[in-house]
Amino acid sequence: MPFKDAFITFPKLETERFILRELRSDDAKEYYTYFSDHEVTKYWGYEGPKNMETAAKTFTRFQKHLIEKK
Repeated sequence: MPFKDAFITFPKLETERFILRELRSDDAKEYYTYFSDHEVTKYWGYEGPKNMETAAKTFTRFQKHLIEKK
């Protein structure tokens, strides 16, 4: 099966202590806070989102790519 056909919707994986799910717009604040910490990104070559608006746009882009199967 081609990768583009693997996910019709974003899967949710859940255990007793862990949930892996699609990022939602209400996650933007936590995403921004986490990736704005230099200690988190210092070895990544990624400085993190510049502001909350950029963080929210990141999720919109992710959702668009899922819909377009990119």
